[in-house]
Amino acid sequence: MSHPCSKDTLMNNSANVNNGDEADNHRKTESSHCHVNKRLLPIKLFYLFFFGGVGAVFPYLTVYFKQLGLNPMQIGILGGIRPFIGFVGGIFWGAIADRYRARRLVLLMSLAGWLVLLCAIGFVPSANQAECPLPPYVVQEYLNESRTGTNNTSTVPPISQNDSHSLQDSINSTDRFQSDIIGRMTNPSDTSWLYDSQDLIHVFGVLIALTAFGELMQSPTFSLADTATLDCLQGDYSKYGRQRVWGSFGFGSSSFVVGALIDLTRQDYERCGMGMTFSDYHVAFYVFAGLVVVALVITMKIQFKDHETDVPSEHNLFYLLKVLCGVSHISVLLVALFMGITTGLVISFLFWHLEKIGDRKSVV
Repeated sequence: MSHPCSKDTLMNNSANVNNGDEADNHRKTESSHCHVNKRLLPIKLFYLFFFGGVGAVFPYLTVYFKQLGLNPMQIGILGGIRPFIGFVGGIFWGAIADRYRARRLVLLMSLAGWLVLLCAIGFVPSANQAECPLPPYVVQEYLNESRTGTNNTSTVPPISQNDSHSLQDSINSTDRFQSDIIGRMTNPSDTSWLYDSQDLIHVFGVLIALTAFGELMQSPTFSLADTATLDCLQGDYSKYGRQRVWGSFGFGSSSFVVGALIDLTRQDYERCGMGMTFSDYHVAFYVFAGLVVVALVITMKIQFKDHETDVPSEHNLFYLLKVLCGVSHISVLLVALFMGITTGLVISFLFWHLEKIGDRKSVV
């Protein structure tokens, strides 16, 4: 029998203590993984539902605008004005939120205004369709010859032998068939020639106004949500990604579900010899509205930091410009600029291209 103070006994006791500590640490680790931080739960849910609403609409806006009759340049303008308005609006609303310490109120107003204006875009009527400038079979033959560079017309009804007008004579004899329409006919991405030009101008003006005011209202949403997240993390900024990932999950999930629902409404038809597709995009705006309303309710539960003790910065605009002129800051701004350009191209025209090559909305 070993002595209680012997070397072997002490080593055994030490090993038992270490094993006990490791077991306690393991249990604490498992408990921390299963524990839900009630302070951060509203942040996670906000990202989930807010970005879920974004994912329900934004992947399909460009193809929705195309269905309304807009051409690629008009759609590019609608997408291009958003960042510029967001840049100015974000500064404006951020200054108001800080000046009057009303960050939750500004966030609520931003979400509510964006909800109303973006849903209004979903109910803008399409432009009236114009009369076909030529018989459909003539349009088909002209498109085949223009795209293939041959006279192969086996896929369309041939022009009758007794027809006194050739294909080119039919084009020249049609007053409404102007040269700009001929140029747009050969571009499969531009179907605006099928719609009344005056109605298109009206629809485009309405969409410009709704997009501009909607972006002005929405501009502080992302920054205020991130500010609330960083406040709730209380300095433990390494956990920011764990909150933000819920937004990515919401975006992807809602986009897939809405795409599948839009696919159920897809109808193919022919207009003036052109193959067309109609889809009911209202479902995307309905889902967007529902998810953003939930995000509005969750915003009331987000804990914003008490900024009553905030001390105004002593630095002025010249100091800010001096800091931004540093090499490290300039490199970050250039990377952000490049990423913004590429993201804008993807958001504006990638989904249009996918639809053009025949992918279903669920794939988009």
